[in-house]
Amino acid sequence: MELIEGAVKKYDWGSLTAIPDLLGRPPTGEPWAELWFGAHPASPATVGARAELLDQLIAADPVAALGPAVASRFGRLPFLLKVLAAAAPLSLQAHPSAEHAEAGFARGGVLLEAAGGGRLRHRGCGTSGTAVHGRLRRGQRADLGPRRRGLGGRWRALGCLPWPGHGVLR
Repeated sequence: MELIEGAVKKYDWGSLTAIPDLLGRPPTGEPWAELWFGAHPASPATVGARAELLDQLIAADPVAALGPAVASRFGRLPFLLKVLAAAAPLSLQAHPSAEHAEAGFARGGVLLEAAGGGRLRHRGCGTSGTAVHGRLRRGQRADLGPRRRGLGGRWRALGCLPWPGHGVLR
């Protein structure tokens, strides 16, 4: 068994202390937002005293690294574990593959259209972001229902808002 060390991602919204505290390291003054334990090519974890990159270790011998069942089914590590340390509230996000996202939007009758700058926005939801945020702040459920009958599906926004005295990773 070897020690796996996560890859630190530094984003403006990160905590200055939560991840360094978790790792037993002194804070650097920079925001440490995420700690990735996985084989993602953008920031793979490192393994052992040699600090071998996890994605390269798996690629060298997938069966030995993952076991025969996982290696034959996925060919790679099928997950990325992230420890998040937000200094401010973040939106709830899910990142399906492009194929799953397109299929899900098609099933729900949601049309995607490009807005300025390549951003995507959805159509078919009659609730504003401000209204959703207000309901969540008041501790109420926020349903995002279809604007027209027959669009199918309902989306429920789940809020993750801080409350006094609640610290990240504490």
